[in-house]
Amino acid sequence: MKKTKKATAIPALPNARVGSIVGLLEMLNEQGTRTDIYKLSESLRMELGEFIPITEAGELLGFVKIGSGDIELAELGRKVIDGDENAKKAIFRQQMLANVLLAQRVRSELEQDPDHRLAVK
Repeated sequence: MKKTKKATAIPALPNARVGSIVGLLEMLNEQGTRTDIYKLSESLRMELGEFIPITEAGELLGFVKIGSGDIELAELGRKVIDGDENAKKAIFRQQMLANVLLAQRVRSELEQDPDHRLAVK
């Protein structure tokens, strides 16, 4: 009997745009210290429901550290801010492939197809 590959559930990704993540990093860099997430969302005039996914995405990608209700710019986040456009893209790509199962799965599927295309089902 042939075993079929069981599909692995892909966790939901935080709903955040790249520009929002970069904006968060820039704001944290300007403040230069560890900041309370709630106070930061208030200063940006954003509801926590809008703001939390951005912070979660930044943490998932390794750009920020979150703990005890505070958020802090990580060294990799500082590299994103200091880098030119190509460096930013390279860092995002590297972190997406390292930390996001969906990105890993898509890349794997593309590499397996001789035409590097995904089949529409």
